[in-house]
Amino acid sequence: MPVYDFTKTTPLTTIPGFIRNPRRKNWGGGSVVEPTPVAWGTSSTASALNASTTGVTVTKPSGVATGDVLYAFITKSLYDSSSPGNLPFTCSGWTDLLPSPAPIAMGTQTESDRHVTILRKVITDGGGEPSSYTFVTTDSAVSGKTGIIVRVTGANTTTPEDVVPTVASRTFAVNSSQPASQDMTTVTNGCLILQFCMLALATVAPRTWVVPSGYTNGATVTETTSTSTDQQCGVAYKTQTTAGAVGANAWGHTTNDTSVDNVVAVIAVRPA
Repeated sequence: MPVYDFTKTTPLTTIPGFIRNPRRKNWGGGSVVEPTPVAWGTSSTASALNASTTGVTVTKPSGVATGDVLYAFITKSLYDSSSPGNLPFTCSGWTDLLPSPAPIAMGTQTESDRHVTILRKVITDGGGEPSSYTFVTTDSAVSGKTGIIVRVTGANTTTPEDVVPTVASRTFAVNSSQPASQDMTTVTNGCLILQFCMLALATVAPRTWVVPSGYTNGATVTETTSTSTDQQCGVAYKTQTTAGAVGANAWGHTTNDTSVDNVVAVIAVRPA
């Protein structure tokens, strides 16, 4: 068997059996494989006005395949400080992501008419996924709901989140339809940053949706059939090339209205 000296410039294409990989880049006399970047794939949305025991059903985003990671942002317009009104939404096979600050149930950031659950699912068998997912709680009260599912490609399927997701609702008695996005500090280069925003509109008309500076609008959904508890939600995204603070940039929804409540959240998805 021939011995090749890679301390010298040895064209790899001269080595018998070498097959060029389009994802390889030359590096000196050899080559390295570029990692698959983590990226926004596709999304789907839904809304409903019903009992939370019926829940909201969101169609599976197109193109779901083994190795993808799905994130679901599920909201409802009513909240009760006791069970079952304060319970998070669930769906078989999905993992609740948000922390549990007592007395708020795991996965739910809520205050008066805002209730948000964020869940994740790693796809291990793309061909075995259902055509849709239904998110429910045991709360029988009728409320408006929205659901957004985001398909992410190229994520680390063992540890999809680079750091613990963060979420915040408006400061007590300080309403705004232009809240600051959530800041966080990533530890891995090349993360995909997902910023979520929920506006509890009440009787206010839907805002013109404007994402924070540096982000791309990914998905939006509005639920306007619940009369006094309408809501508007969306997810924006960007790539954080270098690890560090993602920054807090205002959502620019126009026009601003100080009667609108809000919830914002951020997730950093780690590349494979």
